[in-house]
Amino acid sequence: PAMFILAPVYFLAALAECNRTPLDIPEAESELVSGYHTEYSGMRFGFFFMAEYAMMIVVSGIAVTLFLGGWSTGIAPVEHWLTSEFKSQNGVMIPVFHWFGTLIHLIAFGIKTCSLVLLMMWIRWTLPRFRVDQMMTLCWKKLIPLGLLCLLLVSVWMVVRIPLAAKLGTDTLNHITFFLRLCFALGVIGWLGWFFLSPLTLKQQAQYEIKA
Repeated sequence: PAMFILAPVYFLAALAECNRTPLDIPEAESELVSGYHTEYSGMRFGFFFMAEYAMMIVVSGIAVTLFLGGWSTGIAPVEHWLTSEFKSQNGVMIPVFHWFGTLIHLIAFGIKTCSLVLLMMWIRWTLPRFRVDQMMTLCWKKLIPLGLLCLLLVSVWMVVRIPLAAKLGTDTLNHITFFLRLCFALGVIGWLGWFFLSPLTLKQQAQYEIKA
């Protein structure tokens, strides 16, 4: 149920790890004149950029695997059409796909991964760069506590879901999980609406006046 919150937490952490805007502090203007980017040119500089985009593809692939269904298209009729048969393994029915089903799943995984890479590029073209203190505040005071809270919630859920499944049944447990995910989604959307629509505090107004 906490995946709805963990997905943006992971994505923001991936932006910081890949040195992407607005968290690209190693590429700040103050470091461009004396940082490692000015010490290399030509293909050596190209290798730096190739490594950065390769890392974007890797973290996007992990995000697709964890949060976006991996290779699955997410469309039940399409998945049924791609399946040739089902075989039993340890009491679990596992689908066996046609050869073109595997190809389509590979294409679906690539489309999802490239979409996240495009989103990273879109953010770089749109948002300004954070200051160092803003990035540290976001990471240490926001993302880490939120990630630890979600870890606690997921741990509790994994402990209680087994007796719940035995007592209530798998279908009822799926309905409960859907309801919890819906509550998480509505809570996050409501918090975002409150955050962006609430009036500025005196401290925030003073900061805007200083910037102006």
